[in-house]
Amino acid sequence: MSMTPSGAARRLTELFRQEREALLAGDLAAFAALQAQKTPLAQALENGAPPDAASLGALRDAAARSLATLEAYREGIRQARAWLDKARAARRELGAYTAAGDKVALNEQGSIRDSRA
Repeated sequence: MSMTPSGAARRLTELFRQEREALLAGDLAAFAALQAQKTPLAQALENGAPPDAASLGALRDAAARSLATLEAYREGIRQARAWLDKARAARRELGAYTAAGDKVALNEQGSIRDSRA
């Protein structure tokens, strides 16, 4: 049995809602699984008669929310990567100073000795 255009739009709207929930929960496996379900529904909409205006509006809104969540997720990953890069750079540059005022890198083995007795 084939699905009506409005039925396909409603099902696709529900998948976009689930997709957004998966992203918010950090469940990338669930997010990936939903992608395969969306493709045939999108093709049915593309090849069939247009759905009713209410179904189409709900679909558009759900897709926009899902896209905004995906973009925020991607931006969060980009910011986390930048923060990690800065932390790694700071660790490489971390140093101390000798009694003579010379800088010595802390990550060099044997470069700093405790002169206390």
